[in-house]
Amino acid sequence: MAGTGEHLHHIVKTWLGISSWSGCGCQALAEQMDKRGPAWVKQPRNFRRIVHQMRATARKAPQWRLRLAGYLPGVKWPIRAMVNLAIQRAEEDIQKEK
Repeated sequence: MAGTGEHLHHIVKTWLGISSWSGCGCQALAEQMDKRGPAWVKQPRNFRRIVHQMRATARKAPQWRLRLAGYLPGVKWPIRAMVNLAIQRAEEDIQKEK
């Protein structure tokens, strides 16, 4: 069963073609999301923190296009959509196991 963080990593990689890089903190965030589960990710405070961390990480990316995207005003909604989809997929995995 894939957790929320693993699903989010897969979505970012397949939709955007972006892999994590040294020092980005992506793996630690994904592991925390997997460990705590989709209910934790859905909590507004945690959800906002995850979106903020993803945007802040984009601003430090080695690829200039990703760095630029981190500063765009409307970039939060696609990040939110990816996190919501990761939550949905993790919840579906949990339901399949029952």
